[in-house]
Order: sequence, then structure tokens, then C-alpha cells
Amino acid sequence: MQTHFEIERKFLIKFLPDAVNCAEKHKIVQAYSRVGDEVERVRSVDGVHFFKTIKKGHGLKRIETEFEISKKDYDAVLNKCAGKIIEKERFKISLEDNLVAEIDVYKNKFFNKKPLCVVEVEFPNIEKANSFQAPKWFGEEVTFDKRFENSVLAQTGENVTISK
Repeated sequence: MQTHFEIERKFLIKFLPDAVNCAEKHKIVQAYSRVGDEVERVRSVDGVHFFKTIKKGHGLKRIETEFEISKKDYDAVLNKCAGKIIEKERFKISLEDNLVAEIDVYKNKFFNKKPLCVVEVEFPNIEKANSFQAPKWFGEEVTFDKRFENSVLAQTGENVTISK
């Protein structure tokens, strides 16, 4: 089990970069439950690896505890989770300064019934996060917009609309 601070910024995507064509790709299926201000997530990566994650907090810096679980435990928790199951493809692209862009292309239809594409970048510290210059293909930052948290999307995503 690993507990750490997750320092991450999230953006909408203006367009997918060409690098996505040769990027590492994974199929992710996940679901959420909430207990107070903690969010529990179970996740399958490519139907081979299964994880349970507990997150606390919102925005740029959160506490995250994650550990691998069995498929049996994943299935048991998945069946109990309230809301929608999130399905997405994740592409990992290297950025400058040893950073990695994780592009999520959701299979669910969110926000005006259109596919949702976001990019997240994790940072080693707040200073690096604050000084980050987003590439041109990054769009509006949504780090502090709770509507774009996966746990919220799993509960309300079909009913949320945005103007863009």
C-alpha cells in the first residue's frame, strides 16, 4: 500500500497531438463510492491489473492511497459502487522536464452528450505545477472544477452541460 500526495493539473484538450498515435495505451474501467470527504475508486487496467484507491481532498493537491487487489475483490466492490461505471482509454505521452501527459478519452458520453477528452499531468511538487507551461494542444484548465472529477462524472456526468 502506498500513500502519497498527488499533485496534478487537469485540462480539456483542444486537439489530440500526433504523438497519441504511437503512445502507450490502456483500457481503464473504474467506479466510485464516497464516504464523507474520501472517495474510493476501484480500477481495472486492461482487464489484467486491478487497484483500489482512496483519495481525500480536491483540486491541485490531494492525499492518495493505492494498492493492487484481486479481480474477485474488484468485481465485489464494482457491484456495490453507486453511479455509472467510467470507461476510458488512456494514452501516455512524454513532456519536457520528465513530465508525462495522461490523455483520457472517455467512452461514456458526458457534457452535452459528446465524448470527453482530458489531459492530466502529475508533478513532483507545487512549484513545478505552478510554473508548468501547457502545450498548445491543451485547452481550458479544469483542475479546480469539481464537475470534471471522475467521481462526480460517475454520479452526474450525463446531466451536466457546459457552454464550450
